Amino acid sequence: MGHVSTTDIILFILGVFYGTVLMLSGFINNRLVENFRLDTFFTTKPTPRTKILNIFFGLIVLGLSIYSFIGSYK
Repeated sequence: MGHVSTTDIILFILGVFYGTVLMLSGFINNRLVENFRLDTFFTTKPTPRTKILNIFFGLIVLGLSIYSFIGSYK
């Protein structure tokens, strides 16, 4: 078993938080969650139909965070 640094833990927590917020922005209309939406950067006119992209981006961020945290633990 390896040693996990504090930086790895902080990045893991931030990645999980941001991935969760991104996934929630696909379902919830909230001012806080709306500020974190990524579809507003990639589409010219974001609509409620483009909010589905945030769910996929959130899954990618969550997966990469978990993968990198597990990789740093080995």
